[in-house]
This record gives sequence, structure tokens and C-alpha cells, in this order.
Amino acid sequence: MKSKQTGFTLIELMIVVAIIGILSAIALPAYQEYLIRGKILEGLKQADSAKTSITSQAATIADIYVAATDWNSQENHNGTVPNSKYVDLITVDDDTGVITVDFNHTTIGVSSGEDQLTLTPSIHTTSGVVLLNAALTAGTTGAFEWACASGSSSTSTNRGIPSVVPDHPLNPKYVPAECR
Repeated sequence: MKSKQTGFTLIELMIVVAIIGILSAIALPAYQEYLIRGKILEGLKQADSAKTSITSQAATIADIYVAATDWNSQENHNGTVPNSKYVDLITVDDDTGVITVDFNHTTIGVSSGEDQLTLTPSIHTTSGVVLLNAALTAGTTGAFEWACASGSSSTSTNRGIPSVVPDHPLNPKYVPAECR
């Protein structure tokens, strides 16, 4: 009389380990991208106060300059964001009002030279969407629009909103859909 086998054979255990390895090889990169996206969102959230500054103060070209200068030279600010380990710098261009968010590439986990997003202000007029400085120069009024751009600006382009692509753009796979 043969004894009945109990438990698992070695090959069955090896198959289970192989399946777990394959699943983790797929899940780990996706999770790393998810973490990077969360860090990028934190940087965009920190740029909200700069957006508010431009939106509330820019009634003329001179106002853009004043708002940008105020933002870039705030006491204990100096264009930097000391309370974030993910963002090195948030600056406002004094001619256009374009906000550039410079991320710390080491702490967010991206390559050096691929660490910026831009937020471009525009005015939605009856004849279309115009960059803020051009609208103010022409004396045009309307609702504010913000375009976010990284390595791509296809979302804002498809919506007819002009945007400025940063000098060192983030990979579009890491940014929110609005910034692609």
C-alpha cells in the first residue's frame, strides 16, 4: 500500500515563486511612477500661491513685473521653497507671468535636466485665448486660463491655450494629464 502524498512538490513551489517574481517585476515600476506623480502633485500645489499672486495682481504689464518681483524676492523665499524636499525653486517670469517649478531631481527620482514644469497664464477673450502679457498690452480683458506644460503641451494645445514648455521638462508620464 502506497502512502498518500501530502504538501507541495518542489516544482509546484518553484512555479509559485516564479509567478510572484513576475508580478512584482510588473508592479514595482508602476508603483515607482505612482510615487513620482505624487511628488509632482505636491510641487504643483505649492505653485498655487504664485498663481494666486499673478491672478489677483496682474491688471497691467507693470503689475506682472511687480507680482513676479514680489514673489521672487519674498523674505525667506528668495525664489526657493524651503519647506519642500521635492521642490527646489518656484519662480515667476517678470515679463510673462509664467511660473516655473524646479523639482529636486534626486528626491523625486527623475533624471537631472528633466525636472521642470511651467504654468502659463492666459486670458480667455471673445476672440480666443491670448497670453497674459499680450492681452494686457492690447488692453484685452477676460477670464484667466492656466496652461501646464512639461515635455509635452498637447493638452493645452488641443484646448487652444498657449503654453511655454520648460527648458528642462519633466517626462510626460510623470505629470498629471493637464500637464501633458
